[in-house]
Formats: sequence, structure tokens, C-alpha cells
Amino acid sequence: MIIFNRFFILCSLLFSFISFSYAEQNTKTEILVFAASSIQTVLDRLIQDYSNFDNIQIKPVYASSADLAKQIMNGAPADLYITADPHWINVLDKKNLIIKNTNKNFLYNNLVIAVPKDSSLNQLSNFDQSFITYLQDKPLAMGDPDHVPAGKYGKMALSFFGLWDQLKSKIAYTKDVRSALWLVEKKEASAAIVYNTDAKASNKVKEIFKFPETSHDKIIYVLGLVNKAEKSSSQAEDFYKYLLSQKAKDIFIQFGFAIP
Repeated sequence: MIIFNRFFILCSLLFSFISFSYAEQNTKTEILVFAASSIQTVLDRLIQDYSNFDNIQIKPVYASSADLAKQIMNGAPADLYITADPHWINVLDKKNLIIKNTNKNFLYNNLVIAVPKDSSLNQLSNFDQSFITYLQDKPLAMGDPDHVPAGKYGKMALSFFGLWDQLKSKIAYTKDVRSALWLVEKKEASAAIVYNTDAKASNKVKEIFKFPETSHDKIIYVLGLVNKAEKSSSQAEDFYKYLLSQKAKDIFIQFGFAIP
């Protein structure tokens, strides 16, 4: 009888511990971050570091800046928004979907051409007709200029060099910049126009040309707190401040971003 009672007590304690653990997991604050796909590698790292704190769970959603902005306009419950194109946070701001004075320019990037790591093509001294010859039968991968910031900047750069009309029929348009990088990694495209940080994040490609900043609009990442129906949580505000902190800036620099 004593043995049975001890067994019953032990089971009760075990059940209580499991119930407490489950309840604790479900009381964690969830922060939803909508972010441009080009920031995925470094943001995953920052989230991993930051999530060591108790009672917080940060979930990123990566896509093109335009698609994410449209989801927020349609009521998606994002807490933070990071865009590679200031235009889209301005659109949200005009619709009162960004908390006042929280949209901050916090990162810069550069536009480059990436090719497979084992490509015979090395550094280009000039971006000219010889590049079109290099492409041969495989396409140039690039984000869709109508929806993807990297694609918009890419079109500007190609137009600057007078090659847009010749190349536009050879382009494989993608849903975001990381998809363009993926096509080069799989050698389904001869080259891709991506950000410097995308090329650095892959061990399957190499950068052969960096577009001059005068060839396109400045590539600026903007961060903002989303103005939700309910009040923004203090945890979301804390993570927002962390992304603007010197500690986070140092990590962004390690991954190839520039700081304003």
C-alpha cells in the first residue's frame, strides 16, 4: 500500500511537471518578423542569439519586400517589418500601419553579379557585351523588377550600362533575390544579379562584378514596428531596439552589410 502511494505521488509530480512545462511553452511571447529574404542568413543568427532569453519566441517570415508589405496591408499579424526598398515602408506608413517614428534606415548593401564557383569567368573589369557572350544558352537570374527590390536595382544597373534591352529576354525572373542565387548555385543560370551579402552567404558562387553605386538607387534596408490593432508588445519593442544596437550592428558588418 505504501509502495502504491509513493508511485501515485511520483506520477502526480511528473504529471504536474509536464503540465507546467507545457503551460510555460504556451505562455511564451511570439514575435513575428516580416523580413526581406536577402537578410535571412544574418537575421537567423541574430534571432538565435537573442532567443536565449526566456519566454520569447521570434518567428521570421522571409519573402520579397513587396509581398510582405501587401500581406501586412491585408491584415497579417506582423510585429516588425524589414524591407530592402524604402518605398514599401513608406506605403505602409501612409496607411498608418507603421508606428510613428519607428521606421529607421539601418543597413546598406551593394549589388553584384555572381556566377558558379567553378565558372571560368573571373573578375570583370568592364561590364559590357562580353558578358552577354558569356551567358550563352543559360539565363541571367534576377528578381522580378516589379516586385523584388534587387530586381528593381538590377534593372536600373543594366539600363545604366545600356544592356537592359539586349538582356531582358535572357533573364529568368524570380520571386525574391535568394531564388535568383539558388538558380546559380544549381547551375540552372549562368549568372545572377544579387546583393553582395547573398554572394558572401554561399560557398557555391563567386562574385565577379560589383555595380557602381551610381548605376542604381542606394540600397537601403529600413526597419519599422508594425502598428497592430492591439498595442505592440514590449518584447517586440525590445527586439526592435536590439536590431538597432551596436552589438547587432557588429554582426551585420560581419555578414557584409554596411551601417549608416
